[in-house]
Amino acid sequence: MMKEKPRTNKQNNALHEMFEQLANELNDSGMYIGKIIDLNMPWNKDKVKELIWRETQKAMLGKTSTTKLTTREIDQVFEVIHEALSRKGIEIFFPSIQSKLDQERIK
Repeated sequence: MMKEKPRTNKQNNALHEMFEQLANELNDSGMYIGKIIDLNMPWNKDKVKELIWRETQKAMLGKTSTTKLTTREIDQVFEVIHEALSRKGIEIFFPSIQSKLDQERIK
């Protein structure tokens, strides 16, 4: 069996950008943390990472640190979160190099 590669720096940067985008999307949709854990506060990228991403990765993979994820595991966790959010009407995409270039062109 081939050893899997650890996550890349680009994946890490994209992961954290996705956390921030999702926090904004959840806030814009009025889905505050309080709807889940009875607090009335908006999302930010750290709350997305801790309350959505890390909890999903722990449940799926038993890993508590994002630094221990492989490239394939990042994709697997994202897919589960993406599917769950899609059912709630929230679309989130994992940032790609192309999306970053498109954002720079818009600025």
